[in-house]
Amino acid sequence: MREMIEKAINEVFRHYKSDVITKEEFEKYFTAKGLSKEEIEELWVNAMAKNLIEVGIQPKFPDETMNSRDYDIVFEKKKKLIRLL
Repeated sequence: MREMIEKAINEVFRHYKSDVITKEEFEKYFTAKGLSKEEIEELWVNAMAKNLIEVGIQPKFPDETMNSRDYDIVFEKKKKLIRLL
C-alpha cells in the first residue's frame, strides 16, 4: 500500500514540477484521474501518516495581514534523507 501511495504522490508533484502544491491543485489532479473526493482525502491523509508529505498553510498575499480566509492549504513533499556514515 505504501508503494501505491508513494507512486501517486510522486506523480502529482512531478506533474506540477514543484515540491509544494496547494490542496486545490492536488484535488484537481486526482479528480481528473477519476478519484472521488473521499478517495482523494484518504490519499493525502495516508500520505501524511506515512511521512511522505507535510500539510500546512501558506498566505495568499504574503505582504498583507493574514485574515481567516486569506490562505491556501498546501502539501509539501518530504525529501528522502541520505545517511552518510
